Amino acid sequence: MQKDPSGLRSVFDTGEMVFLTTLNSVVNENKHEDMIKLDQKDLKVLYFLKNNARMSLTDLGKIVDLSPAGVTLRINKLIESGVIDRFTIKINYQILSPNSQRYEFLGNIDFTKASEVIQQLQATRLFEHIFLISTETNLKGITLPLSQKDLRVLIETIQQIGLEKFSLLPVLEVHEGSPIFDLQAEDVTTAYCPQCQDSFTGEAILSRIGTQILAFCCRECKDEFVAHYNKLLATE
Repeated sequence: MQKDPSGLRSVFDTGEMVFLTTLNSVVNENKHEDMIKLDQKDLKVLYFLKNNARMSLTDLGKIVDLSPAGVTLRINKLIESGVIDRFTIKINYQILSPNSQRYEFLGNIDFTKASEVIQQLQATRLFEHIFLISTETNLKGITLPLSQKDLRVLIETIQQIGLEKFSLLPVLEVHEGSPIFDLQAEDVTTAYCPQCQDSFTGEAILSRIGTQILAFCCRECKDEFVAHYNKLLATE
């Protein structure tokens, strides 16, 4: 298995633009009869695009053992089914807006008015993310980099909406998630668990172990495999 290459051309021939693949959940709490069925290669395509979507079709195909045309067919299937929600550029705001400041927004709203309030906040076009969560402070958000003028406009808008208790805290640093992560899916058609040493269907966990991306039938199998793998590394 080759290591994940970097610095390659975009999978969609977009030059040097950096794309982040946003994944929809493969399933939600209510299982749908038309839920898309994935196999191990579909999951590997998702994994590598999520980690580095600048990869060319050729290089991605070499890693997942598919031709460029085969990779394209699988990507198109994942887009059409909604598993890949959209592609968006990742902006380096420290270069684009070095003199502006991002803020974390915290507020409390009536859940019955949540949709209306969120729409009003989105209409300011000053937020990068807005989250509705199940805590006392149930509305959170991260703003785009704001000038002092933008900050005043946002505060006035929040007050006009009727949020009496809220806070805007300066974001000192933003740290990206780890490039090593687990990808979980349900209703996988065919996969092989290296711990059970057997093929399986249904739920799957895709995880990077060393330089390889492996599929496991459950969290327990993955943990046991990793523990054994670490012991082998310790004896070398």
